[in-house]
Amino acid sequence: MSGLARILNIIGKKISGSDQNVSNTFLALKSENLKIHAGHKAQNIPAKTDLVVYSAAVPKKNPELLEAQKRKLPCLTYPQAVGLLTQHYQTISICGTHGKTTVTAMTALSFAAAKQDPTVIVGATLKEFNHKNERFGKSEYFILESCEYRRGFLNYHPKVIVITNIEPDHLDYYKNLQDYRSAFQEFCEKLPKDGLIICNSDDENINYVMGKIKNHPKIITFGTNKKADYQIKSNKIYHNKKLLGSLDLKIPGQHNLMNAAAAIALTHHLKFDLGKIFQALNNYHGASRRFEVKGKIGKTVFIDDYGHHPTEIKATLKAAREKFGKKKILCIFQPHQYSRTYKLLNGFADSFNDVDEVIIPNILNVRDSAADLKKINEQILVQKIAKFQPNVSYGKGLENTTKIVQKKLKDYDVIITMGAGDVYKLADNLLKKHQ
Repeated sequence: MSGLARILNIIGKKISGSDQNVSNTFLALKSENLKIHAGHKAQNIPAKTDLVVYSAAVPKKNPELLEAQKRKLPCLTYPQAVGLLTQHYQTISICGTHGKTTVTAMTALSFAAAKQDPTVIVGATLKEFNHKNERFGKSEYFILESCEYRRGFLNYHPKVIVITNIEPDHLDYYKNLQDYRSAFQEFCEKLPKDGLIICNSDDENINYVMGKIKNHPKIITFGTNKKADYQIKSNKIYHNKKLLGSLDLKIPGQHNLMNAAAAIALTHHLKFDLGKIFQALNNYHGASRRFEVKGKIGKTVFIDDYGHHPTEIKATLKAAREKFGKKKILCIFQPHQYSRTYKLLNGFADSFNDVDEVIIPNILNVRDSAADLKKINEQILVQKIAKFQPNVSYGKGLENTTKIVQKKLKDYDVIITMGAGDVYKLADNLLKKHQ
């Protein structure tokens, strides 16, 4: 939402808005002279309003939405509004269950390094974008992180689709794996005849979807398998068995080599200068909340990560173990949604084998029903994890978990906070206290 607001502001639209909480993004928008209100109230909508845009997180009974309906103002969801923008660009849509923020960032920085001047909206702030989550460029390219939640990406009109992976998620909306895959198939079938798909051929669900697409666009693959058009061997990237270059990424893990390969596949296909692309990727420090080093207290390094799906957690913690070797690692994991925790419980259970200790502060209640809250709780999750990682406990809330971590500081070399909610505040509060 903030990226869209900034772009619309730059192109001359008069923007106002509101948010439930005063966050760093909220304060940044205010500092850029956008009229932003704390809290949702009917009177926040100006008298001269042409359009109301709202996030999928906003409930239908939100007072501003009700006021807009009362005044018969046109209302669009965030994906619907961005969809209108995509019609005016050569839109490159980055989608998939995991890694789309990193691939969007890597692609955007690659295009910028190749002097292509793209417009970008990405789901995290980047140091390279002056700690913002958007970039306004003057070229025809629009690089867009595209979320599949509620089939939102079907509002977009891309010329290129990049798919990182497909694994069941958002099961509060999607019925099952087949329903989830069908959304990606439908999205790919929106491509024009000269459209392009760049996808991960290591992924069985992607291969399934590619086999189902009816309009047969051009497909270029990346992966570790021998059939991939762009093959990853160790840290080297090959195209049709010809070495393109070596990666020396600052962000760790095999999953990030795969993310970089997606950006390389696209930019090489477009005949950009690969020397500049590899340099941009090797210099990339990572997006906010993606294995982000927050600071140190004594010898203890704090890292924060957005990972909230079992596959993301395993990949990130494996990368941490490879990076830090035998150093002691504590993970504070805050599950996002009771419904997701319940449906992916067995996946979460064995996700923490690469760390020395796990603390679950709380499960974040997001769009959960009363029935969801009854199916699962922190103790059940802890018991499941304990079958694989015995050194696990319930922290009884974020504030109490912060006190526990404070006492454990000298016991650990690395402390990783993980989750899509407000678990990042734990590191922020401790680092501030020890300044």
